[in-house]
Amino acid sequence: MSRAFLNKIYVLYILLVLAKICQSQKHTIDSLKKVLNVTKDDSVKCNILSLLTEISEDNEWEFFNTQLFELSEKNLSLNTSHKNFFIKHYTSALTGMSFIAQQKGDIKSALNFNHKSLKLSQQINDSIGVANALNNIGAINDGQGNLNQAIGYYNECVKLLESRSDKKELAYVLNNIANIYQKQKKTLLAINYFEKSIQLLQQSNEKSIIANSLNNLASLNLKLNNFQPALEYGNKSLKIYEELNSQKGISLALNNISSILLKQGKSSMALSLAKRSFKISDSLGYPDNIERAATVLYNVFTELKNYSEALKMFEISVKMRDSLINNENNKALIRTQLKYEYEKKAASDSLKVAEEKKITTFKLKQEQTQRLYLYVGLCLTALFGIFMFNRFRITKKQKNIIEYQKKIVEHQKHLVDEKQKEILDSIRYAKKIQLSLLPTESYIKRILNKIK
Repeated sequence: MSRAFLNKIYVLYILLVLAKICQSQKHTIDSLKKVLNVTKDDSVKCNILSLLTEISEDNEWEFFNTQLFELSEKNLSLNTSHKNFFIKHYTSALTGMSFIAQQKGDIKSALNFNHKSLKLSQQINDSIGVANALNNIGAINDGQGNLNQAIGYYNECVKLLESRSDKKELAYVLNNIANIYQKQKKTLLAINYFEKSIQLLQQSNEKSIIANSLNNLASLNLKLNNFQPALEYGNKSLKIYEELNSQKGISLALNNISSILLKQGKSSMALSLAKRSFKISDSLGYPDNIERAATVLYNVFTELKNYSEALKMFEISVKMRDSLINNENNKALIRTQLKYEYEKKAASDSLKVAEEKKITTFKLKQEQTQRLYLYVGLCLTALFGIFMFNRFRITKKQKNIIEYQKKIVEHQKHLVDEKQKEILDSIRYAKKIQLSLLPTESYIKRILNKIK
C-alpha cells in the first residue's frame, strides 16, 4: 500500500471523526488547524491546507493557500517520490495565488501563475488541472477585453472537456464563450452556445446558471425580433428564479419579459411587469438593477405617452448610471491603489532580497578569503614543517659525522699515546743500557785519583 494512499485514508479518517464530533464549520476548521499543527507529514499537511482553503473564511483562505503554495513548492524542489501528488497541490495553490494577484490588480502575475499551472498539469497529464488553467487564462483575458484570445483558450478547454465527457464543467465554459459572443454582438453564435450550455446543465443542480442562460437567450432572441422563443425563454428563466427566490434574478427576468411584451404591443402587461421589476430593484438597492428597470419603465411610459412618468424614470436611470460610473471609478481607484501597494511591497521585497544577496555575497567572499588564508597558512605550516624536518635530518647527520670524526680523533690520539709510550719506553730502555755500559762517576773519580 503506497504512502500517498495511506495519507488519503488518514485524512479521510480525520474528516469522518470531525464530522461526528463537530457541530459547525467553525469547529471543523479549528479541528483541522489542530491536526495541521501536530502532524509532521507534509503530504497530510497539504491535504489539510487544501481543505482549509475551500472551507475557511475570506480573511483566512489566502493565508492557508500561501502555506499550501510554499509547502508544495518546497517538496517539488526536494524531488520527492510523490512528486505528482505535490504538483497537483502546487497547481491548486497557483490558482489561488492567481486570484490573489487579480485582486491586487497584478494581471501579469495572475497570468504567469496560471501558465505555470498549465505547464505542470500537462507535465503530469492532469487533464482536470489543464482544463482549469485554460479556463482561468481565458477568464483573465475576457476580463481584460482580449476577447479573441479568451475564446482561443476557452475552445482548447472545450476540446479537453469533451474528451473527458465532463458535462458540468463543459457547460460552464460554453456559457463563458456565449457571453463573449454576446459582448461581440455575434447574436447567433451566442444563442448557439447558450443553448448547448443549457442542454448539458439540464440534469445538474445548477439552476441559477440555467436561469441566467435562459434570460440571456431571451435578450438575444429579442434583438432578432424572435418574440415567441424570447418570451418562452424569459418565462422559463423567471420560473427558475422564483423557485430559487432570487430577487435580483426575478427583476432581470421581468425586465426582459416586459421588453418583449412592449415589442409585441402589449403595453399594459409590460407596464405591470416593469413596475414589479422596479419595485424589487429599488428594494435591493443595486444601482445596475435599478438602472435597467428604470430604462424599461421609461420605454413603457414613453410608449403609453405618459411623459411625466417617463421623465422621472429617465432621471432615475441617468442618476443610477452616474452612480455606476462613480462606483467603477472607485473600484478602478481601489484596484490601482492595491496594485501600487503590491508593487511597492514587491519592490521593497526585491530591495530586501537584493540587500540580503549583497550581504550573502559579502559573507561568501569573506568565507572564501578566510579559506584562502587558512589554506595559505596550512601550506606555509607544511613548508615550515618540511624545512624543519630537513634541518633536523641535516643536523642529525652532521652530529653523526662529528661524533664519528670525534671517535676517529680519539682513536688516533689513543694510537699516538701508545706510540709515544712505546718511544718513551724505548728511550728509557736505551738509557738504562747506556747507563749500564758507562763507568760510574765514583769509578771515574777513583781512576783519576790513581793517575794523580
